[in-house]
Amino acid sequence: MNNTFNEIKKSIPDLEYAKLNYSYIMSRGEAQEKVEATEKLLGGLAVYYELTGKRLRIYYSPALGKEWGGNIVGKKVRLAGTNMVGEVTSEKPYFISGSRCVRCQFGEDNDAYDITNLESV
Repeated sequence: MNNTFNEIKKSIPDLEYAKLNYSYIMSRGEAQEKVEATEKLLGGLAVYYELTGKRLRIYYSPALGKEWGGNIVGKKVRLAGTNMVGEVTSEKPYFISGSRCVRCQFGEDNDAYDITNLESV
């Protein structure tokens, strides 16, 4: 297993992965569409993906699929490892460089945060 999987698994115990191989090299945009379509079949939320040549690796969590599904605007969250409590301002999680993120308001700061670094309050 690779280091990325092991690092994410520390904060998401039910983390699983799927390896998909294609006959061609795809764009990041196409890979992201394939990840979003495949996660429904996997039964969980994709929290991270890696695209290397013709190989797509998807890390997903069934538990986070339930926690982050639906409209999440206003969801109360704590930034992991801190006492900072804030609120989600985006309607659904989205990808930034392979990581699943949401916009959160922590005081004056409204920025994107990786969902693997957020804890529900």
